[in-house]
Amino acid sequence: MSEVSTFRCDECGKLKEEANHWFRAAEIAGPCFMLMTWGDSEELISPDEIEKTLHLCGMGCAVKAMAKAMEQSG
Repeated sequence: MSEVSTFRCDECGKLKEEANHWFRAAEIAGPCFMLMTWGDSEELISPDEIEKTLHLCGMGCAVKAMAKAMEQSG
């Protein structure tokens, strides 16, 4: 039996569908926040470097997540 993965936006809770233009954000050790397109995220960074991954449904939620990360860093 195959496994089906579903993702929800970590900002607004929207469920990912096939044609969405999603982003992933990775918080890496230290004050580093990396925002990537959905398809490129696995090629750009090693999974063992990531402390936290965010799934973001579009540009609006990606900007909100980046703003939160910037506020938390000081």
